[in-house]
Amino acid sequence: MLKTRTKRVLAAALANPRASREPASEHVRNAIQVLENLLEFGTLDGEDRKDVRAAIRRLWLALREVQRGNV
Repeated sequence: MLKTRTKRVLAAALANPRASREPASEHVRNAIQVLENLLEFGTLDGEDRKDVRAAIRRLWLALREVQRGNV
């Protein structure tokens, strides 16, 4: 279920021509928002929720590094 949803979100993001013009920090910020919405409103089992939280933490760390210029 989560894999199917993830593939759909990824396909939609890659198909969006505007997305390629956004800075990396905006891509990361948008990914965080999608994952937070999935965590809040999605039907995830305990292990999936744990994976989503871990991904969100890693994206926050990546965003901080991008904003510091450590690309």
